[in-house]
Amino acid sequence: MTARLDVGTAARNLGGMNKLRWRIGELLGHSIVVEITFLILAALFVFPAFGKTFDDHFAALLMAPILFISILVHELGHAVAIDRFRYGKSTILLWGMGGLCIGRGGRTPKHGLLISLAGPAAGLLIGIPALLLYLGLDFQIIPVDVGRTVTKALFFTVWVNVGWSILNLLPIFPLDGGQALMNILRMRGKSEPAATRTAGFIGLFVLAPLTLLAVFQLDIWMIFILFFIGRTTWTAYKTGRV
Repeated sequence: MTARLDVGTAARNLGGMNKLRWRIGELLGHSIVVEITFLILAALFVFPAFGKTFDDHFAALLMAPILFISILVHELGHAVAIDRFRYGKSTILLWGMGGLCIGRGGRTPKHGLLISLAGPAAGLLIGIPALLLYLGLDFQIIPVDVGRTVTKALFFTVWVNVGWSILNLLPIFPLDGGQALMNILRMRGKSEPAATRTAGFIGLFVLAPLTLLAVFQLDIWMIFILFFIGRTTWTAYKTGRV
């Protein structure tokens, strides 16, 4: 996901260290900040995946670095595109809802569209090779226990990068698909507030069946995510801002 803010404000809010956020360094000139809620997010994936054997535990522990690297690469895709179009460096925040790339605003509709798509594209650069490796894995030359661990790691890598990249393209705010749709509408002549309201309205229709499905399946985690997304989409529809 991307956000357009004043870079000075972002640096003051995220660049330093406080009780909940830590600036862990820079990558390609972009600041990397980790919030404690990201550690909670990683734990929600890791602990339920623990099994009965050492290999199960090891495969579960691999989820944390895979999640970290995958989300970082996704947000770095946004940041590189923002920098490529001369909007300056960004701050990448890893937090409880995944990642957020905070950069300078004032983007043209075309640049905004390409920046929105750059994150999912970066994720696919990891996900597609992992998928091909997963499909082509030959267990005849790999020990069973090692093969099971590698299979779980590859499957999670595919799920995070390919699955999330596809879901992230849904036309819902604050997902990249919602921002891409808003920029497409801007390219067709709508003002940014009007395009945001229209994209928010479309996003509400997309959210409705997903929410019903999550409630029907009693998927608490998905209901929580959809509630967060739904609030942002509703705000976009009502105010013309994200």
